[in-house]
Amino acid sequence: MLQVYISLAVLAICIYFKYTLSYWKRKQVEAPPPLPIVGNMGEMILQKKHYGEIYNEIYQSYPTAKYVGFYKMGSPAVLVRDLDVVRDVLVANFAHFHDNDFDINTELDPLLASNPFTARGDDWKRIRNQVSPIFTTAKVRASYSLMKEVGQSLLEYLENSPDINTAELEIKNVMTKFTTDVVASSVFGVNAHAFVDPNSEFVKMSKEFFQPNFFGVVKGTIAFFAPKLATIFRISLIPESLDGKLRRLIRQLMTARENGEQAARKDFIQAFIELKRKDQENKITEELIVGQALTFISDGTETSASVMSYALYELARSPEIQKRVQEEIARVTAEHDGEMNDEGIMQLELLDRCIHETLRLHSVAFNMTRICTKSFQLPPQFSTQQHGVTVDAGTSIVIPISAIHMDSAHYDKPHIFDPDRFLDEMKQQRNRYAFLGFGEGPRICLGMRFGLFQVKVAIVTLLSNYSIQLAAKQTVPPEISVQSFLRAPKNGIWLTLTKRQKS
Repeated sequence: MLQVYISLAVLAICIYFKYTLSYWKRKQVEAPPPLPIVGNMGEMILQKKHYGEIYNEIYQSYPTAKYVGFYKMGSPAVLVRDLDVVRDVLVANFAHFHDNDFDINTELDPLLASNPFTARGDDWKRIRNQVSPIFTTAKVRASYSLMKEVGQSLLEYLENSPDINTAELEIKNVMTKFTTDVVASSVFGVNAHAFVDPNSEFVKMSKEFFQPNFFGVVKGTIAFFAPKLATIFRISLIPESLDGKLRRLIRQLMTARENGEQAARKDFIQAFIELKRKDQENKITEELIVGQALTFISDGTETSASVMSYALYELARSPEIQKRVQEEIARVTAEHDGEMNDEGIMQLELLDRCIHETLRLHSVAFNMTRICTKSFQLPPQFSTQQHGVTVDAGTSIVIPISAIHMDSAHYDKPHIFDPDRFLDEMKQQRNRYAFLGFGEGPRICLGMRFGLFQVKVAIVTLLSNYSIQLAAKQTVPPEISVQSFLRAPKNGIWLTLTKRQKS
């Protein structure tokens, strides 16, 4: 009898997967053949490929399709290829796709639930409206003096640290120290001492969130690709210790400021204090403030450090463009009486184009993923077809940023680093949805201005004092780490720094 039950159970499982994994076939949508349980994500589960590489391969395998069906683990999903469909999802029909496909358990991860990226529906609208005032251009530019101080620490570190070998320097690690100190100073009003103390409390707190390891990969995979399992097994993305440390730090800082024990600074903690004073409805809660602090740590350190590193990699490979950037920096500095300032940073047009071209070639996020919140009629998958396809509510919609950026249909010779692609006249000739480095539409990246600004300050500081080349050990292109959710170089970015002679 037991054998009968086992046989029936196996048969039921087989029927379930056969039915589930025939979803796109029943809708007459072309899709790569899936495997039970893992769908089309098997190589990601085995850590043979980054999920972004899998999305790129699916994108390239259907060159004439407007979108492709696939299976994100056992669940049907849509990978979008056509830029008109991208526009529909991100902007024109936002009401049908207004949430990111990131299901957070508010009990297990309360801080992530207060993040504009992960919040959903009315909560997202409320949180975005509450925190938008702290991301204005004026507030970002006001932090320049704090970033400049960190830039000076960077130069002292390169000049004096016994750990530094400028003939062969892993620049991602150095840039992470820079962004850690910037976030600590510009956001929290504290000194992380990242350049001198690798074991400082703030450095350890930042590493605790980002350090790639096997268990982190497993947790991330479950959270992003099988969120129901995360709830069943009570898996949280934010370690309890990190949650506690952040809350204690924010309480101490805000209490000291509010009681006058610590002088006010032009940082983001002060901006939150001012928002809280004006808050008549008690909407600026501790949960919200600590959640935004975590957002700064996640987006302001690792993401910006990656952009800096890849930008320096491309400039090292393109010495003529690097020289033009250095000349622009020198010219703008001279226009401001020999002292770079926040206005000068905003005037560096070539550097701005270089950063955008870096984001095109090395998009930090491989994709954006929305959830269909209300059923939607997609156009026919192929131009030869007559009938569209209804996407059901709950279906994941993947917009493969990296694949779109590297499509020769949108960019001539897409593997070449060419900042002039972002001249105004070139951008006007291109579909605006061909570049998604910061997202697009109502959910465009809130921290875009802060991120761009600190990337520029770091590169200006470095290139004003050094010229750079690829070190002999640097691979071209850099191999991607499969253990990182965002794009990260597996073996780092290795550069040779040569001190420039001051004229």
